[in-house]
Amino acid sequence: MGYDIGIGTCSLVEPAHVTVQLDNAMVSRLLPGRPWRRSGISLLRFDRRLCSARQAPVVGSEIYLEHDRIAAHPQATLDVDATGQPQRIDMALLLVGMDPDPPPHAAAARNTR
Repeated sequence: MGYDIGIGTCSLVEPAHVTVQLDNAMVSRLLPGRPWRRSGISLLRFDRRLCSARQAPVVGSEIYLEHDRIAAHPQATLDVDATGQPQRIDMALLLVGMDPDPPPHAAAARNTR
């Protein structure tokens, strides 16, 4: 089942790519343990096809990505300090722990039988 994930504020929409300013929470998901300097300066650039079909990218607005599309095409680049030196990252890290319908607890599963 697909769902959308809000990841940050859109800063640039190009024909093939979108660039988003990330807050600290998203940077820490993509680069666990990496210290950051300031929230909102990190720039994530990814394939525009990852954007939600329900909510098109608009500069200055929150960007929503489709879970299933991230899982299928997880590659992006991240410029953590906005220095112009992006690094490749795996966007699938955003999906860890994001299941909206977690499996039922063992006790609940036994009660449904």
